[in-house]
Amino acid sequence: MTPTLLMGGCSEANREDGEQPPSDLLTGTTGGGDQLARGKYLVDSLATCGDCHTPRDEMGRPRADRYLAGVDCFVGVDNPDAGPEGPPGCLSTRNLTNHPTGLKNRTNTHIRDMLLNGKRPNNEFMSGAMPYWILHNITGADADAIIAYLRTVPGIDHAVKPNQFPWYNLPAAVPPIDMATVYTPPRDGNPDYESQMRGRYIAASASGCIECHTPQVGNPPEIDRSRWFAGGRAFPREALKLPPPFPDVIYSTNLTPHATGLGAYSLDQIVTVLKSGRDHNGQGVCPPMPAGPTGPYGTMNASDAMDVAKYLKSLPPVDNARPADCVVPGTLVGFTAGGR
Repeated sequence: MTPTLLMGGCSEANREDGEQPPSDLLTGTTGGGDQLARGKYLVDSLATCGDCHTPRDEMGRPRADRYLAGVDCFVGVDNPDAGPEGPPGCLSTRNLTNHPTGLKNRTNTHIRDMLLNGKRPNNEFMSGAMPYWILHNITGADADAIIAYLRTVPGIDHAVKPNQFPWYNLPAAVPPIDMATVYTPPRDGNPDYESQMRGRYIAASASGCIECHTPQVGNPPEIDRSRWFAGGRAFPREALKLPPPFPDVIYSTNLTPHATGLGAYSLDQIVTVLKSGRDHNGQGVCPPMPAGPTGPYGTMNASDAMDVAKYLKSLPPVDNARPADCVVPGTLVGFTAGGR
């Protein structure tokens, strides 16, 4: 996300890894052959679109009455003086509902271009805060399913506030992930190959794992595309709108099987993190991890969660200890993983 956020179809040519699992391995078990069910599962449980596009109440819970209606000033501070020469202002997230202030008047091609390529209908480019550069590599069938499902979301009248500097007039879209740079598990002699490849698709294309758990470099910071899943990315507490008992900065976990990452975790313990929001010591994991019963990953299919676990445990280990661990303060159980 400055903090990067989480938001017919693209062709298989969008996938650049050169070694692709059969398409039937990518659909998961939730939704089966039902396109709308698959779209809802992608939007709600994998891509976690609601994490950024649904307003939250004072306890950090998504407002069901404002589902995907967009969020005013999701990142930053509303600043009437924000401009090319002024201090930074707000980034708002788009209304994704089927209303004229949302996506109703956008064609499927418009939505596809925003979703996969970060290009607006007016030919302007979207901030990389919207992870189109990750979603670019989803299958055509999954892109179609997302668009079809968004067409069914009840319309909510909400014209979000315009983006302020530095979130507009961007010179280009963020380049998509080159999947050839993302670890591919070996096929020969590997009984878990198909499961790991499904996990790779979820972790690196259909969800934000690869975004939030990859460190940043440079100033302004950019994703370090040479250290996928190594963790240590900084998320300021104020940017996440969390109360002071949380640390000033929350660092994402190293997801590789190194001692500084998931080396001590079993497959089942990784699934527990995703589904229950608890680490291997039983402690609640901190936002912005969208895990646990109150977070999108809590509704992830158990077999998909295990596929992700098997892929993460197959990664080459990377030594990258985060500066400080974070667990949910005991007095703030309402802000368990997935809360804002």
